[in-house]
Amino acid sequence: MDHNEYYKDVIEDYMQRHRVKPGMTGWAQVHGWRGNTEQLQDMKKRVEYDLYYIDNWSLGLDLKILIMTLAKGFINQKP
Repeated sequence: MDHNEYYKDVIEDYMQRHRVKPGMTGWAQVHGWRGNTEQLQDMKKRVEYDLYYIDNWSLGLDLKILIMTLAKGFINQKP
């Protein structure tokens, strides 16, 4: 089963995250909610952060994400 088909039935507002095109990075990713999700709670957190981004989008938020991506991607030693 496709993961979208599964999660749309078990996470409220899951499909709302598809209202915007995915970018190179995002609010969820810079907060560590990226990659494979093995626990349902992990995907719920990712969706929570994605919906926050959609509801609070601004140029300032995008710039913050860009700065956080650079800092976490090049400075932080964690994967």
